[in-house]
Amino acid sequence: MEFTLLSRLDDFLCDTFLDCFYLWFSTIKMSKYHRRPNIQSDRLADIVYRRVICANDLSGAISEIFRIPSVIEFRAKLTEAEEIEFNSHMKRYLCMYLPTAGYEISDTDRYGGVEARVIATKDWRAGDEIRHCTGVITCLDPEQDRMLKAQNRDFSVMWSTRKNTSCLFLGPARFLNHDCESNTKFMPFGENGISFKVIRNIACGEEITTFYGEHYFGENNSECLCVSCEK
Repeated sequence: MEFTLLSRLDDFLCDTFLDCFYLWFSTIKMSKYHRRPNIQSDRLADIVYRRVICANDLSGAISEIFRIPSVIEFRAKLTEAEEIEFNSHMKRYLCMYLPTAGYEISDTDRYGGVEARVIATKDWRAGDEIRHCTGVITCLDPEQDRMLKAQNRDFSVMWSTRKNTSCLFLGPARFLNHDCESNTKFMPFGENGISFKVIRNIACGEEITTFYGEHYFGENNSECLCVSCEK
């Protein structure tokens, strides 16, 4: 998926399924021009409860969500190919609400302001795969990488050793915070998908974290603010 399309889809879907519906705060968006859609939150909550939580029916949920006016308006601007990507990215967000997901998006203020974090809603054992917490990456060219840094919107840029380039990483999985002694690691799947593998036991209620890289927060992560570095 191309950089600008992924950014646009993720801003809209993050607003729809988190900011306007579940969270009490606003998550960071990729576009400074993004405006919150007028979401019918009660209607959306009913669809998610009936179709996703009770029936495990993602396709049925999407069919009903497509009839919400703000979604109709957004989809009208998409090409046929973009619509396919939109459907796939929506499923990533809907999977957060599956009873078997094993996590939820919560909040933290340890980094100087209110930001998202991911909390386990079940016990996870080392070797487990967190398959319903996923994201997708798209490669950035040097100009796009510089632009995001200049706009202070590089919060979800990672270096892909598999692709040997900087990539934008979006979807629900982007809300896993870094820890130098993390309890998960990135687990690539398919051409551009990312989920996580548990590398040490995680108790219900514990934050799920991952390791962004050795020099993500300055040389040798000297500027890191994670819990492990605070000890």
